[in-house]
Amino acid sequence: ATRVAIDGIEFVRLVYKTRRVSIVYVAPDGSYLRSTGDVGAYLEKAGITRPQSELDGTFVFDPEVPNENDTTSTKDDSRSASDTPVKETRAKRRNLSLSEGSQGGSEKTAKTGEGNLPMGTTSRSSRESSAPANRTPAVEPDQGGATALGKRRNREIAESRAAAFARGQGFKDDEGRDTESRRSARGGRRERREEVQNNDQEGEAAAPETTNRESWPGPWSTASELYERRSAVAEALKTANNQTEKLVSWTPKANRCSKVVEAGCPSLQDMCIDVVATHIEACLEFGLGSILPEMKAKICELLGKKRKLSPEILPIFTDKETSILALPDCSKIGEGDLEKAFERCQGSELEVLNLVYCGRALSDRLLEKVCKNSLNLHTLILGGCYRLSDAGISSAVKALPRLRVLELSDCLNISICALRSISSLADTLESLSLKNSSQLDAEAFLQLGALKNLKRLNLSGCRGLSDTIVELIADSCGETLTELDLSFLPDSGFSAEPVSCKMTDASLSYLGRKCRKLTRLVLRNVETISDEGVKELCQGCPHLLELDFSRCKCIGDEGVQAIASRCCSLTRLTLNSAGSTILDEDSQVTTYSITDASLLALHQHSTKTLEYLDMSWCRGITDEGLGNLVDEAHNLRELYLRGCAQITDIFLNGHSNPQVKVWGREMKDSRLKPRPKGWRCE
Repeated sequence: ATRVAIDGIEFVRLVYKTRRVSIVYVAPDGSYLRSTGDVGAYLEKAGITRPQSELDGTFVFDPEVPNENDTTSTKDDSRSASDTPVKETRAKRRNLSLSEGSQGGSEKTAKTGEGNLPMGTTSRSSRESSAPANRTPAVEPDQGGATALGKRRNREIAESRAAAFARGQGFKDDEGRDTESRRSARGGRRERREEVQNNDQEGEAAAPETTNRESWPGPWSTASELYERRSAVAEALKTANNQTEKLVSWTPKANRCSKVVEAGCPSLQDMCIDVVATHIEACLEFGLGSILPEMKAKICELLGKKRKLSPEILPIFTDKETSILALPDCSKIGEGDLEKAFERCQGSELEVLNLVYCGRALSDRLLEKVCKNSLNLHTLILGGCYRLSDAGISSAVKALPRLRVLELSDCLNISICALRSISSLADTLESLSLKNSSQLDAEAFLQLGALKNLKRLNLSGCRGLSDTIVELIADSCGETLTELDLSFLPDSGFSAEPVSCKMTDASLSYLGRKCRKLTRLVLRNVETISDEGVKELCQGCPHLLELDFSRCKCIGDEGVQAIASRCCSLTRLTLNSAGSTILDEDSQVTTYSITDASLLALHQHSTKTLEYLDMSWCRGITDEGLGNLVDEAHNLRELYLRGCAQITDIFLNGHSNPQVKVWGREMKDSRLKPRPKGWRCE
């Protein structure tokens, strides 16, 4: 930094380096002059006229040419290092900011700062007041003004987007942001300078407008407001409940907690199986002896869970007398080890093959080989075998004409060709599972029309289902079908196209008319069915024992009443997260579609048969409704109330059924003692 004077006006010459070396002259009012044209225009405003040749000789903007007209030099400067123009300017700015913070007034700060400024420099306030109206605003060499503007603009954009997202409006780009993006793209430096000047001139007057621009106060303010209104809302709810006539009148029983239900102890058989699986290495020399095939299968399944099923242990469970080969979750066994095991046990004795989630071990070639050499196989459980394709399934079905049970859950490589080959088992196949086969479309499911003797069918998670497919299933195997799972797999939000359920009340109507022997029906996540469809289903299927309507939002009291009154043998009912919730914003009163009316209907018709009830997240039920039902349902063993925060100790400690176990509510006076370590309730 050096100084150049002309007619008593002193300019500070700055040499700085960014991508290249640049030179700029700083005028007394703080303007940055980047060429001799800027210098000439500045002198004309000051009433000084100089020829262009003199300006070219005095003001040197070429970094390679030395400036001989400098009145001061950095090499010959006799001042201390702390008195150089750059450091003087920095010290002045620090003093100015400190004085502004301590005195709190911009005018007073400006006057105080001017007295401490070095020669040739002035404070920002005085520069703004004395500068011409059309002068070029001061911009630092590193574009500090533009940087500050960009940070302020980005902060405003973030606040605006966050507020819109919190209000449920998603991310919306405002017009100013688009303008700023275009401005940055074309490098509009002059426009940014003008905006900096306008913001500096407006000062604090623009602050209230920016503050009040967003109508949403923010998450913390909203939470505080809700907390303050909590007591008022509670009073409104209490008033509404008092005005509403109670459907059930129930009185809690006294001394309910005097009897404590002990947690169930595992059976002797389960304890023996666990001991054998824990010390399986001790059986390598002598084997397991002549134990039942079912016990061998249970030990092998437990070894798979414990990740102890290795190639060294595999020979214990594979011999010529093996009739049930169960190797679930055998992740440590490779294809070669599994092939050797098949060679030891394949033959006329092998009847059941369970290789669920065996992973890389099972291929199309290996499945074809074992099926050709084991013609008496009647059960194939191959869920999660991701290497299987249409060729392997077709070869297995062709080799096993008497196959009765086939499970292909989570086999994502099969297509319509596999289902076309499965349709050839129309006379023998009784159970089929295609769970989570989301790749299959409606055309593939048309092949199921040939299966006339199906008793159990699992199509949960198959997004190709529709009313047409359900009608086809009901027409083909409705007379024999007893168990059906048509649960829908909701859209995860990452699909290229939105996925919606295509089953409606018409599907329930078809099932009610054609599937008279149906005893178990699962319809999780099917939000397109309503009470009308449930009524038609129960009218035609009076022998239903198990029903699952989890997360069916259109099911209400009328549907549950139809289930209770027409399904007289009902043993298990699941209504987890079923029903809808409507909030009145004016009165802050919530209306639920599943209430005590459903529990009252179950009390009137199902108390003698009901064994399992799941009312989790049904916020419309009360202590009185549950107590009235549980006291009379003597066969009820399990009651799930997860998410039912409205249920209190009045019910938990007041009902008179000592056999029922309530899950989902952790209470201080819980009747259930913790289970022994290492055991859990299945």
